Amino acid sequence: MKDLFANGGWSGIRATRTTTGIVQSRSLAAILFAGAISIAVATWLCFRLGAGVAVVGFVYLIEVLLVSLMGSLVSSVAISVIAAGCLNFFFTQPLFTFRIDAQQDIVALTAFFVTGAAPRI
Repeated sequence: MKDLFANGGWSGIRATRTTTGIVQSRSLAAILFAGAISIAVATWLCFRLGAGVAVVGFVYLIEVLLVSLMGSLVSSVAISVIAAGCLNFFFTQPLFTFRIDAQQDIVALTAFFVTGAAPRI
């Protein structure tokens, strides 16, 4: 028992877990921030160039998959939701609303969301 406390035993384990949790949350925040910035830049660029839904969806899908490879399920789902929202708001008719009129856009957004979240499941 004396050796356990002399070598940093229980307190060392607790400090390691707390430090790891802080590092993981900072890493998650950094990944989410980088992913959100990349989605914003891609949205601005594709909107300025007049890209269609298919092109933008593919660009977003690549970004979501890259974030999924770097992060966890939480970051993958969060970036997928942000990308699906941007795709719906900026590139599907009617523009600048979250309303969807065409049936094919509903299917495309659902498939995009499921595909973006799938690599971590």
